[in-house]
This record gives sequence, C-alpha cells and structure tokens, in this order.
Amino acid sequence: MTSPPRRLRSAALVVTLTAAATAAAISTGATRAPADTGAACAANYTIAWQTPSNTPSTSSPSPSPTPIPSTASPSTSPAPTPASPTPTPTPTAAGCQVSWSVTNSWPGGFQLGFTVTNSGKAATKGWNVIYSWPGTQAISQIWSATATQSGAAVTVTSAGYDGAIAAGGTATFGLLGTGAAPASLTGPRCTAR
Repeated sequence: MTSPPRRLRSAALVVTLTAAATAAAISTGATRAPADTGAACAANYTIAWQTPSNTPSTSSPSPSPTPIPSTASPSTSPAPTPASPTPTPTPTAAGCQVSWSVTNSWPGGFQLGFTVTNSGKAATKGWNVIYSWPGTQAISQIWSATATQSGAAVTVTSAGYDGAIAAGGTATFGLLGTGAAPASLTGPRCTAR
C-alpha cells in the first residue's frame, strides 16, 4: 500500500513527496534511505520552488508537481585544492648610506650636516659613520651622535635615541669643526648594526 503524497511548505519552497522519498528530497539531489521506510532510494528528486506571496491565501493550496525521478547519475564535484600558504619574506640585514654637506663656514671653523639613511629592509639597531679629514680639521662639538678622532680618522656612533632607523628611514647629526671647511671627506662610509 502506498501512502498519499505529503506536502511540505516553507517560506520559499513547496515540495510534494511520497512517503518513500520524504527524507531523500529534503537535500537537493541526495540519495539515501528514507527515514520512515528503511528502503533505499535510488533516484534524485527535482524540487519545485515557489515564490511566497505577501497576501495571505484564503483558498486551499494548489497541488505542486510530483517529484520527477532524474535519469542522470549524481555527479561528484572534485575536492577543492587547498591554497598554498604565501611565504613570508625574510627581511635582509639593515644597511645604511651617508650623505653630508657643509651647512656653514667662517674663518677658522665650519659646520657639517650628515644624513644616515637605512637602505636595508630591516630596522637598524645602531650605526657608525667612518671618514677621514683632508687636513688638520678637528671636531669641537657634535650633536645627535658621539665621535672619536685619531689624527684625521673619525668614527661617529649613533646616540642611544637615534640608532634605530626603520627601513627607508633617516637619522641626522651635525658637528662644528675647527680649521678650513672641507671640500671633500675620505670615506665616508656607514655601517649598520
């Protein structure tokens, strides 16, 4: 004996199913044993969609089409391929460049300005600038760094507060010197740490 068709209604879906297909048709295209018969279901079912009306219905609902078994085999979609993680680039060691200019001069003295640029891809922890005077010049005052001089050789070291320079960033220091303003310096080179 066959059960009469059941009618399931939701806000956007009307499905008419026989008792043997009730559980299988809830999932579109699923084939599994219906919950109330224990028998296998060997067909896919077509679900009929109905747009809900905003006006309440006063008549009995019109019958929906009976599910039509599909003759096509269920298709299996290939499993998605997981995306490979993007490698995180490893920052290269910090590097630096130095430029300088005479910002002022007077008889017997001068002022120099220096700019240290981090040319690497990682922040510096500190830096040194090394150069030599062309003559007998000497440092009389320095700011934003410390300096040691031995003869014409000068080593300037970053101050504690301006040693860390972000990649692409700059730090500046300046000095006053005695003697003639230099037209050139031997060196100057910068090393980052």
